[in-house]
Amino acid sequence: MMDEPYSNIVIPSAPNWFETKIMVYSPDDTLIYGTRCDLMVFKDIASKSALPRFHIMKHAHSKRITSLAINPKWSEKQLLVTAGEDKFVKLWDMAHYDTMGMHQQHLQSEKVIAAEFCGSDKILSVSNDGHVVLWNYIRNEMSHLSNIFGSVKVTVTGCSICPHNPNVAAFGLKTGLILIVDLKGKGSIISKLRGHDKEVVDLDWCPIPFNIFPNDPKNKVVISPQQFIAARGKSHESIVEDETVSNVSTSIEKIPTLEQQIGATVSKISTMADFQELEITASTESVVTSSESQKNQQHVAETVPLHLLVVIPKR
Repeated sequence: MMDEPYSNIVIPSAPNWFETKIMVYSPDDTLIYGTRCDLMVFKDIASKSALPRFHIMKHAHSKRITSLAINPKWSEKQLLVTAGEDKFVKLWDMAHYDTMGMHQQHLQSEKVIAAEFCGSDKILSVSNDGHVVLWNYIRNEMSHLSNIFGSVKVTVTGCSICPHNPNVAAFGLKTGLILIVDLKGKGSIISKLRGHDKEVVDLDWCPIPFNIFPNDPKNKVVISPQQFIAARGKSHESIVEDETVSNVSTSIEKIPTLEQQIGATVSKISTMADFQELEITASTESVVTSSESQKNQQHVAETVPLHLLVVIPKR
């Protein structure tokens, strides 16, 4: 028996470790990740007094698992959606480790890239050839958005649903392009962002659990880098990119907003390592960041309408 409390636990890697959405971490400290065909579940993994409870969901898919996502309202209902190379999209009740439903609407596609919760009653799944399926799992109804990208030939590499508007999704492409899409009706492209020269490996929206661009221009949100990092559970090094910027003061020209009722422009900052605080205002005219030093002002902003989107390129 150990006299000291447990400080860490080593989890073996899976054959599909390279999949960007192969692991999820819930608000109640449940870690779930996919091995080749099984799901590994660790509950209370943050406990320092005992080992976490462990459960294996064997043969969750008949072929390699490619994607995992949890219900945004995990505290109300513990739901997990998975996708696999068997072209199944499955919904799981993680309180009882049972399947609640599944579909196989991507049979004509080569690979299901991602499956994500879309609001409180839908799941979006997308294949690499751009076939998007919206599954209302409560009523078990399917909507196929086959022409959502129009005549553009795409190879989708990633997908993320906006947490503030479930009708808005971001898709990363092999060409490095990022498409912001309206999922209502037959779907349509709202914005095209030239993100990277190589394929987009992963992308995600701002983790703040509310819209940081409220309609009232008097409102503002001030976030310290320590709060930001603590919320994401990351170190400075994981946020800092190749360039180190000691001070940024950026003025951005007024651009059309994604939705008429919300006026906002956001600046994608290259680094947060030296910032004392990040101040974002609900104005279409400027985004201002404050840092410790007032030297070497540099313009390193990339405008993105409505919400902050974090994108990881292939290096």
